[in-house]
Amino acid sequence: MTLFPNLLPVLRFRDKAQAKTGSPPPPVPRKHHMTPRKLERYLDTARRIEEPKSRGDGLWICSCEYENTVTHYEGFFPFKYLQCGSCKKQLCEVYRDSTEIFTPLHPRALANLIWVGKPDLAPYFQVCTGCGLSHRAEVRGDRVEFDDMLCPCGEVSSSKWKRFHIGDAKRYRKDPFGSSAKLYMKRVEKRVEESVAISKDRSNPTQPKDKEAAQRVRKHRANQRPTRPPARRPGAPPTDSVLGNRPLRPYISFEPPPLGRYTSA
Repeated sequence: MTLFPNLLPVLRFRDKAQAKTGSPPPPVPRKHHMTPRKLERYLDTARRIEEPKSRGDGLWICSCEYENTVTHYEGFFPFKYLQCGSCKKQLCEVYRDSTEIFTPLHPRALANLIWVGKPDLAPYFQVCTGCGLSHRAEVRGDRVEFDDMLCPCGEVSSSKWKRFHIGDAKRYRKDPFGSSAKLYMKRVEKRVEESVAISKDRSNPTQPKDKEAAQRVRKHRANQRPTRPPARRPGAPPTDSVLGNRPLRPYISFEPPPLGRYTSA
C-alpha cells in the first residue's frame, strides 16, 4: 500500500462526495444505453403481446375528449410514446380516464409492489414527462422499482411521472365498441354528478366523489359572481338587467312627415 499512496483515497471512499460528507454517494440513474437511431430501431422491432395485430389493446381519454388507442408491447417501453393524437400533448398532462389496459397507481401502493414473473413482462410502467415515452418498471429480486430511471431524452424519473398498472386487454379486444361506450357513460356520469353538485346550495354543498371533479366544482364556486342585482337608490331612474347599472333611455316615437310634402305637383 505504501508503494501506491494515490490509491488510498480510492480504497477508502468510493467517490469525492463520500469523502467530503462521509455519506454514501447518491444512486446513479439507470440508463437505457440507446442512441436515437437505436431507440427508433428498438421500437420498430418490438413484439406485440396480444394477437391479432389488427386490433388495439385499449384506449385512454385525453382532456380534449379524444380517444387514443394503445397497443401493449414487450420490452422496456410497453406502450411506446403516449401522446394525444389530437392536441399532441403528453399523457402526464392531459390523462383523464382509460379502459382496463392500464389504471393509475396510488402513491401509497408503490412501496408494496412485488413481481415474480419475467422482468420484461412486469405489469407496471411510468410515463416520462419530457417526451411521453412509457418505461416499464424494473424488477430487482421480487421488488418493483420506479426510481432513478433515465429516459433517452435526458429526463430522470420522479414523482411527477404518472405510474400505472397494466391490466387485461381481452375485454376491449372482444368488444372495443362496447368498452368505448362504457367509458363514455362513465364520463357522462361524472359530468352529471359535477353539475348536480354545482347547482346545490352553497351553504350545504355536495362534493362529487371524483377528486378532479371536486376541484373543478370548488374553482367554479370561487370564480362565480353573485347574481343578486345591486340595490337601487331612491329617486334613481330604473336600470336594465342586461345593461347593468345603465339607466333606461326614454322611448321617443318618430313619425315620418306626410308624403304630400315631398311629392311634386
